[in-house]
Amino acid sequence: MGASEELDLIAKVIDVGDLRPILDAGITTDRYRDPEARAMLQFIFKYYKDRRTCGNVPTREMLEKRFPTVDLPPESRITLDATVEEFINFDVQARLQMLAAYIDDNLHEPGEVIDQVTRELREMARQRRTSRDVILAESLAGPRERYEQRKNKQELLGIPLPWDILNEETQGLQPEDYWVLYGRPKSMKTWLLLYIMMHAYDFASRRVLVYSREMAPELILDRCICILIGAPYEAFRKGTLNEYPHPMGGTMEDAFYNLLDCAVMDERTCILETGFKKGLIITTDRDDPRSPISVAYPRSSSRMKFEAWTISATC
Repeated sequence: MGASEELDLIAKVIDVGDLRPILDAGITTDRYRDPEARAMLQFIFKYYKDRRTCGNVPTREMLEKRFPTVDLPPESRITLDATVEEFINFDVQARLQMLAAYIDDNLHEPGEVIDQVTRELREMARQRRTSRDVILAESLAGPRERYEQRKNKQELLGIPLPWDILNEETQGLQPEDYWVLYGRPKSMKTWLLLYIMMHAYDFASRRVLVYSREMAPELILDRCICILIGAPYEAFRKGTLNEYPHPMGGTMEDAFYNLLDCAVMDERTCILETGFKKGLIITTDRDDPRSPISVAYPRSSSRMKFEAWTISATC
């Protein structure tokens, strides 16, 4: 496979502004053969994970300035998913050609050739179906990148949390993480969960889904808005936001109305500038009698009622 297919994928990623299809397909720098294309992909991954630019993809102008000797293909009408599929096909074709050359050069060792061909074909089939299997000898660039990301304190592997000390210990909310906030009623579990979610929404421009069986979606939305503007919920509930000053000037009421007026445009601008579909969705099915989901509270030895919120992440 030549560098053109590798650069085609890089160009499409920066033009669309979305790295997730590459991550979902399991494409890493291990699959890149051209040194300059590999360096460009490494830079995109690093930019995407940096705490200051988390979740964003660099622009074509930024990449061309950083790699002036590389000519990126022009924009095309082919979708990103189609470009990912083309890359995977070309990758397999290139490996098959290398395998054919190996067979031709080693016909005098049929037993060794059969073993090698079997291993290669099995690995190609695994990668073609984007399996999560990891082969040590063929995946050494991955651990190197992950270690260097951890060494570089400016980078996170997951969605950033509101607290630096927790980011240091966890590297953020990782893909497929499942966190449980567990405690007695009225112990601020809901506020803590929503504070984490609003940080992911506002700071990291992530798409957040909140599902609740207990609290009405409208009440959750009111709390989310208060967290976003930094206002006490009690003031919102009593209609006295105008009595509280806002750190950026004016009152909390001014910030509240400004958020309502600008939220839709802010999300649209985020998509255009970063490709990241920032959004907040709040849902419940507690009024649906057909819902199979229920909430069961575990028993404790002290006979006190405990409740739990859970958090999962896709980066």
